Amino acid sequence: RSTVVPYLQRIEKMLSGMLVRKPVRLDDVSDLVREQLFDVDLEGNDLNVWLYQTARTAISFGHVGVLVDAPKEGEKARPYWVTYTPRDILGWRTEIIEGTRQLTQLRLMEQVVESDGKYGEKLVKQIRVLELGRYEIHRKDKKGDYKLVDEGEMSIKDKIPFAVAYSNRVGYYESRSPLYDIAELNLKHYQIQSDLDNILHISSVPLLAVFGY
Repeated sequence: RSTVVPYLQRIEKMLSGMLVRKPVRLDDVSDLVREQLFDVDLEGNDLNVWLYQTARTAISFGHVGVLVDAPKEGEKARPYWVTYTPRDILGWRTEIIEGTRQLTQLRLMEQVVESDGKYGEKLVKQIRVLELGRYEIHRKDKKGDYKLVDEGEMSIKDKIPFAVAYSNRVGYYESRSPLYDIAELNLKHYQIQSDLDNILHISSVPLLAVFGY
């Protein structure tokens, strides 16, 4: 019956808002890219709105990943940005290439919406495996095993178009939420408030008492 004061969410929104309190300034960007940045994720979000949402994820989890995805060759569409939380980044492999550590394999968990019947929709989980110059899509079959359903070549051959932004880095693709301590305090406040509400509820109930019997 108790309610929690959302201190954690308020601080998360405040810190994210401070990062994007001024619009992003673009230098040496072509007109084509500027036009695409009015809808960076193909969901109607411009660069500033998308950056605010992505900053909230980075502050909440400790880091956030962004993939520049693109349709298959021949389809008339443009590249777009996809955000992944650390929970969606299942695994990776790296190598030292030309003096810098680079990704050579990346495995991502995704959820896609597909039609179900005449009117319905359903969420389908799949794993995207990215390697240098190629990709694979794996989905679960009826037995629960992941099977390869799609694969192909990517136009970018020398790198995986994936970047990570950290708010509290611990290691490579590893972090700790900077709001972890605040979350513990918010939980403690909720527990104390819950105990007080329970005591108030019990003390407010009338009890029958008999004296001198």
